[in-house]
Amino acid sequence: MENLLLAVTGMSPQVITETLYALHKNGQPWPNRICLITTDKGMQKALHTLVEQGNLDTLCDELNRPRFALSALEIRVVPDSEGLRMNDARSAADHEALADFITNSVRQLTADKNLSIHASIAGGRKTMTFYLGYAMSLFGRHHDRLSHVLVNEPFENRSDFFFPTNKSKILLKREGDECVIDAKDAVVTLADIPFVRQRNHLPRLIMDDLGESLSYRHLMNLINLGDIPNQIILRVIVNEKRIHILDSRSQATSTMLVCADIEFPNFMLFAFYLMLLEATLEKDDSYSRPSNFSEADLLGRMLLRKVCELLGVEVGGILDSKGLATHLLTNDQYLSFLDSKIIPSKMLEAYTLPEKGLDKQTFSNYCNRINALFMRSLPVNLVKYVVPSPGHSFTDMKNSTSRKPVKGAGYLVPLPDPEHQIQIVY
Repeated sequence: MENLLLAVTGMSPQVITETLYALHKNGQPWPNRICLITTDKGMQKALHTLVEQGNLDTLCDELNRPRFALSALEIRVVPDSEGLRMNDARSAADHEALADFITNSVRQLTADKNLSIHASIAGGRKTMTFYLGYAMSLFGRHHDRLSHVLVNEPFENRSDFFFPTNKSKILLKREGDECVIDAKDAVVTLADIPFVRQRNHLPRLIMDDLGESLSYRHLMNLINLGDIPNQIILRVIVNEKRIHILDSRSQATSTMLVCADIEFPNFMLFAFYLMLLEATLEKDDSYSRPSNFSEADLLGRMLLRKVCELLGVEVGGILDSKGLATHLLTNDQYLSFLDSKIIPSKMLEAYTLPEKGLDKQTFSNYCNRINALFMRSLPVNLVKYVVPSPGHSFTDMKNSTSRKPVKGAGYLVPLPDPEHQIQIVY
């Protein structure tokens, strides 16, 4: 596994050499490469002091470490709000771009299973260090580390100090210095920063689709929405088998903020979810895993009739789930519906088996697949309010902070106020 030193820097790139020195003295893994996130000015400063002046090579020589090849030193320049190299983050839009860039960089780097990251928040603007630290909390893995480097007075904040030298090196005397300053007398301390790792609570889509740029603000809105469930709006776009998760706090603007856009893979799963949403709105908690064939056939019949209703299929007087499934499978008029994105034939064929219907195993399978679908796009704390789950009463749902399972209650979508939070658009 390779080791990477990741740091944000401003006009003080010596935090790189100070951190490397402290890693060496502490016996911690030596980086194979270095990645700096900085501004255009910061890049020029880093190249001049670390590379052109040779301070990085000198450090490696003094510590008897191999020098870093230029290819092992990556400098990522933050783009401004217009996509140009950022000279300095001065506007709110620039800080937004800064947050997005740092977040996406950490997300991309932590996706490499063969890379261990030591992130330093010793340099850069306060906002840069905050974003790096929080991005590590969001995406960091168990073997990744976060640190700050401490330098004693009078060496702190000196542009000519890079690390404690082996031999005497007198630094230029500045106004206020009471005595000669020798670099070999400096004390550099690496402060390890414990952090909460939230990676497993994030939507899986964030890590799977690295090509898609991630908005820091959008992710924060999504995570925070799960902590205020009474602000969640679940909008169903029926003809698109699509769910929009919205934030009602944004109603002050012309349109509510769409926090997530989730498309169901087929109409079978979508109809099952819609059926439970409608039951939630109707305060009908009778939907539960069937205990016998009679119940399984009833549920199967209700589901397949809902599928037919959504697709405009005439069912006439067909009464059982097996008959409905056979009708869809054998009628030439509906063959075009037997598609993986409409009605997967395998899902439908299961209902033609003897004594099958929507049995206990199928019911659980549908619930698990819906849960996985939402887990892909939403953080864990938000998923629990929008997926069907058993054991909720309507009185209990009003109090989201003290929700307890109710024995015998059916599957509902446990939003605190379904009547005002579920919108079905036909």
